[in-house]
Amino acid sequence: MLNLEQAAEYMGLAVGEFLELLDGGIGPAHYKIGKVYRFKQADLDRFMEAHRVEESSQNLRTAIGMLATPLDSLREPATEQVEAPPPGPRPTVVLPGDPQPVDGRNPSCTVS
Repeated sequence: MLNLEQAAEYMGLAVGEFLELLDGGIGPAHYKIGKVYRFKQADLDRFMEAHRVEESSQNLRTAIGMLATPLDSLREPATEQVEAPPPGPRPTVVLPGDPQPVDGRNPSCTVS
């Protein structure tokens, strides 16, 4: 059986990091009597194996390529092109119930 410090060292973690795993309920199986922790080496090995991540070389190349790619190039292109309005005066929009414009202006609006 290993104590807390030995188990943390075996797993390559600082004691504080190892305690965070245990306190978060995601650490390896263990015994706790009062404030004393004890671990079986087989339980530590099982925990490490359960959290093993295998990266294929293709996934790694893709991840590295994405890190080196500017974000703008990853965005999807716009599906529809929107044309800018032609230069010149803007059209006047009159809604029902609005006073009729005079020379392109609304007579009820004044600017001081």
